[in-house]
Amino acid sequence: MKKEPKMKKIFIALICIIIIVSMSSCIIKTEEDPASDFEYHFSSNDEFAIIEKYIGDSTNVVIPQTIEGRAVSSLFGKNVDDFIEGVFEGTDVETVVIPKSVQYIGNDAFENCSKLVSVEIEENSELHTISSQAFENCSALKNINLENATKLTCIENRAFYNCSSIESIKFPKDLETIGLEAFANCSALKSINVPAKLNMINLDGASFSGVDSLEEIIFDEGRENIRGYLFFMITSNVKIVIPKGVTNIDVTTFVNNGNMNIYFLGDCPQISEGDSFSGNVTIYYDPSTIGWDTTPLRNVHTLISN
Repeated sequence: MKKEPKMKKIFIALICIIIIVSMSSCIIKTEEDPASDFEYHFSSNDEFAIIEKYIGDSTNVVIPQTIEGRAVSSLFGKNVDDFIEGVFEGTDVETVVIPKSVQYIGNDAFENCSKLVSVEIEENSELHTISSQAFENCSALKNINLENATKLTCIENRAFYNCSSIESIKFPKDLETIGLEAFANCSALKSINVPAKLNMINLDGASFSGVDSLEEIIFDEGRENIRGYLFFMITSNVKIVIPKGVTNIDVTTFVNNGNMNIYFLGDCPQISEGDSFSGNVTIYYDPSTIGWDTTPLRNVHTLISN
């Protein structure tokens, strides 16, 4: 009988050792790639390091936050015969961690990285611009956490063109610009939010076209007007949520070749650039809100109080 407590203690100790060993084996330290894996130069004031080209051989890359004591501020690219070649353009990288110090992702930075699956942007990122064609033709890219880029204001033309594996995008609240065809042909994209500060006026064509999988568009609170010629080209069955504060909506914002189910959370807004949305549209509204009895939308679309 006296041996039971001792045996019990030994058993518990063995269990603890097994747990500790198991946990330690699961901990993988993420280390920055060495500066020798990159070609780079320093800014004119010698304050920042600017990366020109990745020359390493790892497929899982952690971009260093500092090089020779300078913060890495840009993935600018390399000038080759007066043509800028993207930092990772055409490489076989699969995952990339972008440090919070990076402010600018340059033209073609990851263009044609067909094996790139995941891009992690560190929290409290200084990133403000994703430039043209930065991730164009990254067909395997599925995960990119733009919500960590809280200072991001600009996504330029074709930045994510043909990123056909991305399913969901969460834009930060201060985003102001999304360029022409920035997310065109993102054929797996199902859900996006539209920040209140985003300028949607684009006369050249849609930022979201060829997105046959789109299921949900949520406009963030704080927006008063929804205007932007051909910003969205709807080809699927889409739920669109319009917040209470919207007082004016331009019906040409949506070119609808699918089915739109629009949920208005507030009063009926003023309609501009016509008196109806294109295509098959069902409008849902709160019966306690005003303006729905006289709206021209009533004559051309199905209105359902919810």
